[in-house]
Amino acid sequence: MSHALISHTALRALILTLIYVQLPFASSLKIFPGDIEVIFANTKLSDACKVALNRDVRCPIKVRGLSYPDHALEWTVPELTTLCGATCRQDVTAWADGLKASCQSELLEYQHAKVSLAEFGEMMDFRAGHLCIREGGASGEFCVLAPRNWDVKALESANQATWPQHTSKCLLDEDGTCTTPEVDEFDEPSSVGPPDGAFLTNDVAALDFYRNRSQALEDARRSSLGWNKALYLDEFPLEIQCKRCFWRPLALAHQSKWGRQIWEYVTDHQGSHPAEADSPKRIIRSHLE
Repeated sequence: MSHALISHTALRALILTLIYVQLPFASSLKIFPGDIEVIFANTKLSDACKVALNRDVRCPIKVRGLSYPDHALEWTVPELTTLCGATCRQDVTAWADGLKASCQSELLEYQHAKVSLAEFGEMMDFRAGHLCIREGGASGEFCVLAPRNWDVKALESANQATWPQHTSKCLLDEDGTCTTPEVDEFDEPSSVGPPDGAFLTNDVAALDFYRNRSQALEDARRSSLGWNKALYLDEFPLEIQCKRCFWRPLALAHQSKWGRQIWEYVTDHQGSHPAEADSPKRIIRSHLE
C-alpha cells in the first residue's frame, strides 16, 4: 500500500506560504495547491485521486488549515461567514466526497500514523461544519468566537454567577486509590501538545478523564474565562454552561469520531511502542511552528 510522507519543513512552509500571505476571503483555490505529484512524491496516486485532490473550492484561504486547532488560525467573523456560506460548504463537502470515492488506498503518513486521504477529506468536512455552529440561527454568533465574550469574574462580581454543586471528583487509579490530580498540572493547553507518552498506556487511565481536549472551548480552557483558577467543564457557572455555544460544539464533537484533535486521532492509529510516544506532540507542533 502506498504512503505519502510530508516533512515537517514542508508543512511549515505550506502554512506560512499558503495561509498567511494570501487574502482571507473567498476565491477559487485548491486544498492542496501546486503539483500534486510533487506534494505526494512518495505516493503513487491514481488518476481518479489526482482529479479529486485538484478539485477547486470557493472558500477563504484558511480552509486549508481546517485540520489545525480552532484557535491556531485566529478565525475572524468575515472569514467564518464565507467559510459557512452555501458555496464554500457545498464545495468542501463535494471535495471530501471525491476523496472518499477515489482515494481510499492513498495514505498520508504523519510520523508512525497513517491516515487515508479519504478519511482526511471526511475529517476536513466535519471540521468545517463544527466551525459553523452558531449561538442561535443563521445570524447568531459563531461559537468558536463566543468564549471571548464570556467573563466568569464579571458574573461573580455582579452576583450573577450560579455555581454548580456536586463537582467534586475522585477517580480510582490502577491501584484502587482515589486520585484528584491538579488541573494546572495535567490540563495544560493542547497547543503545547500532550505530555510525552500520554494516553498510550494504562498508566494514566484516570488522568484521561480530567483532561479536557475539546477545541470548542480552547480559549476558555486556557483562561478559565477570567476566573482566578482553572475550571473543569462542569465547574463553570450555569449562566455559561447553559449557553448553546458552550454545550453544542461539545455534543457534536462527542457524536462524531472526528470530534477529537488530530493528535488524538493519530495516537489512536499508531502503536504503543515507547519510541512512538511523543510523536503526537511532534505532529501538532509541525502544524503550528
